[in-house]
Amino acid sequence: MIDIHYKGALLELPSELLLQGYTHKVKVMLGANEVFFEKDEEDNYRALLLPGQEKDRIDMTLVSLVGKRIEELFA
Repeated sequence: MIDIHYKGALLELPSELLLQGYTHKVKVMLGANEVFFEKDEEDNYRALLLPGQEKDRIDMTLVSLVGKRIEELFA
């Protein structure tokens, strides 16, 4: 679980660490959507949406906050 404060509430988002060779991804459930976070070239976490997921149905502010929280957890 990843805990994050958002819009005055504490959200406990189901998450999973996925190990892949020498790297890793973090899968986070945002409602019914799986969002994957992985390191980019600048060593920050970026969000990856699965094909077919509609960006307008996912709260991108929340996605950004989750990415920052993951960076804090792995610092």
